[in-house]
Amino acid sequence: SNGNTDSLNSRLSGEAMFKHGDHRHIGKVTQNTEELDGATTKDQSLMSYTYNFMFNDPWFFAANGQLERDPIRDLQHRITASAGVGRDIWNDPERFLNVQLGAGFTEEEIGLETDTSTVAAWLLRFRYDLLGDDLELFHNHSIVETIEGRDNTVIKTTTGFRYEITDLLYLNIALDWD
Repeated sequence: SNGNTDSLNSRLSGEAMFKHGDHRHIGKVTQNTEELDGATTKDQSLMSYTYNFMFNDPWFFAANGQLERDPIRDLQHRITASAGVGRDIWNDPERFLNVQLGAGFTEEEIGLETDTSTVAAWLLRFRYDLLGDDLELFHNHSIVETIEGRDNTVIKTTTGFRYEITDLLYLNIALDWD
């Protein structure tokens, strides 16, 4: 936008899920930047990967990894890795709901200080078709709570609607909260 102040906001986000046999892979990448009068005021990046092994359908083992950076807020990096167990509540073409619970660790470098903490992780993924295959409601969230170490809780949630334009292109209207 241009006017009394000039600002430039951009958000690039991509997510993919691939399932082959008993193996499910979910990846997400997000880059969020903002400039105000030529000065960078936001530079956030997030990459996450989730692996599920279906050992006794609907139950699965889960492994999760995440890397987050936000140098404007002095977060040089936050690396989180966890493993646990999950369950598919629904898993069919019209609806999908799964939950998983696990434990792991987080390493955060904020400013010049690095802390490692033991964490518990909760993840939920939900999708529901509203009008056939064209429009769906989705909600994904994760909560990572520190068990031992730095007192911290990280909550990330995305809720919205997805409209299918083509088989590989979607229009998303979503509310992200971090």
